[in-house]
Amino acid sequence: MLAASGAPILGNRDFGLALSNGRPDAPAAAVAVSAASANIPLGTCVLLVEPPSIDLPLRLDTNGSGSAAVPIPNVAGLRGVEMFAQGFVVDPNGAFLGLAALSAGLRLTLGD
Repeated sequence: MLAASGAPILGNRDFGLALSNGRPDAPAAAVAVSAASANIPLGTCVLLVEPPSIDLPLRLDTNGSGSAAVPIPNVAGLRGVEMFAQGFVVDPNGAFLGLAALSAGLRLTLGD
């Protein structure tokens, strides 16, 4: 599960994205962030973040949770901009071709 950590307000240097329920011993995990959404079928999963994206690596703890800092600059031109995010965890039992598990997508609107 992917969730916002804090409000996506302009100037929020503490904003982040938190992934939970991942495979604790996963060799790799990340959150992809993009300015556009997608709906691309990948096996039994759906890619909800439009490439190209910024991939933020995560280190999962023993509970399968991890977080990434996504500080939001205080730039007026970002007000109303939408961000889309989705978590990925390398998992041989994952629904994406037995290679990875994908979280549900997250849509955020930057504002104040």
